[in-house]
Amino acid sequence: MRKGKQLEALFFGRAQENSVMTIEKWKKIIAYKKELKGIPIIANADFGHTTPIFTFPIGGKAILKAKDNKIELRIREE
Repeated sequence: MRKGKQLEALFFGRAQENSVMTIEKWKKIIAYKKELKGIPIIANADFGHTTPIFTFPIGGKAILKAKDNKIELRIREE
């Protein structure tokens, strides 16, 4: 993160099957980091080393709407 910028959202990709990661474990890990409170967090998403795969461009710009457990993510073209 560049100086002066604040984290606006956080995405975690889906864990490998043999990791036995659950949504409850994600919640516990995220809750442990108090500085993440109030930040939209998406976990268990299909990007990274998963199938199906979603390419999430590093340094790209996106519009994220997260409310009431509903998520809308749009990658912006620039």
